[in-house]
Amino acid sequence: MKTIVLFTISYPFSHAKEDTFIEPELAVLSKYFKVVIFPFFRRGSKSNFINTLNNISIYDNNKPFDKKKAFFNIFKIDINFIRELFKIRSHENLKSLIKSHLYIRWQEDIIKKEFKKNFFKEEYIYYTYWFSHSTT
Repeated sequence: MKTIVLFTISYPFSHAKEDTFIEPELAVLSKYFKVVIFPFFRRGSKSNFINTLNNISIYDNNKPFDKKKAFFNIFKIDINFIRELFKIRSHENLKSLIKSHLYIRWQEDIIKKEFKKNFFKEEYIYYTYWFSHSTT
């Protein structure tokens, strides 16, 4: 049975309200694939729907976000990040952009480590609805 790694904003947690379109799809996918859900944020209440399905698991790195460790990743800045800095008009937006950037780089490091440990395999299917900066 093939495995799909589904990157979500927060599903199965309720923060991003993704359940209305992910749950019907999971009901079908779980019949044909093993599904590993990788939520970028773990905020809100957890859906019980996935407990009713077979072949569904949630990736859990058991590591809380470490701001100090993540700070060193700020130096992995690309040209798009620098362009966005010049568009910032308020201190709050700058703070939000930097916080998001740090969190995404932290997640990127976790995924890279899992690939090196062979947790995620090349033959897996990687799937996301958003194709946002966090999933790319």
